[in-house]
Formats: sequence, structure tokens, C-alpha cells
Amino acid sequence: LKGIIKANEREETKLSAKREIVAAKVRRSDYNTYTRIRKALGGKAVATITRGACTGCHNVVPPQRQIEIRTSARLFTCESCGRLLISPNVASELEKSA
Repeated sequence: LKGIIKANEREETKLSAKREIVAAKVRRSDYNTYTRIRKALGGKAVATITRGACTGCHNVVPPQRQIEIRTSARLFTCESCGRLLISPNVASELEKSA
């Protein structure tokens, strides 16, 4: 059990350092928005759009909003649950780089 705790602590330290590096690259206002949403929603601040719906609350995202999310660099939130919405393409690129 102590070994597992130590391993988890090491992993937490690594992830915290990685988080700080990424946070330094993000605009401060965007990071503050992310942090606020994350705290309000129990740690799940980001959702993708799958089959036209937010994966956080499963409500439909209007087609025009989906296009804007795919083509714009600004942040968009789900009108129902408030999570930040990202396109599936961005999500798959992030998973590859992780």
C-alpha cells in the first residue's frame, strides 16, 4: 500500500509540473475561465462534440455553433452545462501528444 501511495505521489508531482508548463502557454483569461468552470463542475471543464451533442450533458449544440468551434481560436461554452467545448479533432490531437 505504501508503494502505491509513493507511486501516486510521484505521478501527481509529474502531472502538476506538466500542468504548470501548459498553463504558462495559455492566455491568462482563458486559464481563469477553465479553472472557474473546473471547480464549479467537479473537475470536468471540457467536453467535445460528438454526433452534434455536448459529451458533458448530451444536449444538442446548434450547427452554426459547431462550425464556429471547429474554425475559431476563441473559447465556446455549452449553453446547457457551461463546459468548454472543443472539436473532436482538437481532442484527438491532444490525446496523441499526451
